[in-house]
Order: sequence, then structure tokens, then C-alpha cells
Amino acid sequence: MNPTQSPKSNLILLLQAWQAGNKTAMDELIPLIYNELHRISRTFLLHNATKVYLMMQSNCLTLNPLGGGKL
Repeated sequence: MNPTQSPKSNLILLLQAWQAGNKTAMDELIPLIYNELHRISRTFLLHNATKVYLMMQSNCLTLNPLGGGKL
């Protein structure tokens, strides 16, 4: 990553390089994308943990309303 470029412009350049056939651009893209998705999901879960837990419980009850047996 070029330190003089913003992360967004560097990402765009890497995407363009990958689209043009530069195989090493993908090796640089994957960690950037993974880290950003991890950051987004962590923030979401920190702010919505209770809602996510309740949704999961609701889904479990919907899939297995009697609490027994195999699905």
C-alpha cells in the first residue's frame, strides 16, 4: 500500500489492477477487504448484540418449535 494514497484510492487502484489481470493485486486486496469486513461486523455486533441474540433465538424456535427431535 502506498502511504501517500488514501486507503480508498489504493483499493480502487488495486481493483483496477486486478481487473486488468494483475494476479498479485488480489493478494493485496484480500487482506484489505477481510479487515474492513471484520471491522464492520465487529462494530455491528457491538451495537446490536442483544438484537442478534434475540433473532438467533427466534430462528431456533421457528426451526424447532418443540425443542426436540432432529431437523
